[in-house]
Amino acid sequence: ATLFASSLAQAWDWPLASAKTTTATQSSIRLEPEISGLPPEPLANVKTRLRSDIGNLPPPLDQTDATGFYEQSDKSIEHGLSPFGYFTPSIDKNLVIKKADQWQINYLVKPGPVSKIKVIDLHITGEGANEPELRKLIEHPPFQVNNPFLSESYEDFKDALMTETNKLGYIDAAFSDHRVLVNRVSGDE
Repeated sequence: ATLFASSLAQAWDWPLASAKTTTATQSSIRLEPEISGLPPEPLANVKTRLRSDIGNLPPPLDQTDATGFYEQSDKSIEHGLSPFGYFTPSIDKNLVIKKADQWQINYLVKPGPVSKIKVIDLHITGEGANEPELRKLIEHPPFQVNNPFLSESYEDFKDALMTETNKLGYIDAAFSDHRVLVNRVSGDE
C-alpha cells in the first residue's frame, strides 16, 4: 500500500465505541484518516467534516460501516472544501488495515481551482425595494464578479441584509429565492 507523507498530513485516533460497551466479539473499528495536499484552512475544515461524519456512524463500527464510510468519504471532503470555493477537487485515497480494529485512510487531495463569481443577480421586491439602506447593500455586496466565491462572505451578506431589513421594520421579510449555481465542469460560479 502506498502511504502519502506531507507536512500538512494529520492522523486522528477516534475511538468510536465509547458510547457503547464493546465485547471481544463486538470490537469497534477505529478509522484514522490522513490528509495531504490542502492549504491550512480548508484542511482544518475537511478534518472537522470527516471527524463529524465518522462520529455519526453507529457504534460499534463494523467492517461494513467502515468500508461504506471509505467508499463515500469523498463527499465529506468535497463538502469540507466547498466553503472555500473549491468545487472540483481530485481525491486519491487508499485504505491500509493496520490491525483488524485499526484502519487508516490516506487521502491525497488536489483542491482544484478556486471558483470565481461570473454573475451576481440581486433584487429586492416588495415594500422595502426602494429603501436607501437596502439599495446600498444590494448595490455594494462584499463579493464581486471575478472574485473567488467564498460561502462565508455570501452568508454574512445575507445576514447583514436581513438585519438591516428588520431594523427598518420589515419583520416579515424573507428571501424568496437565494441560491448559488456552480458550473462544476469549469468550476465557475
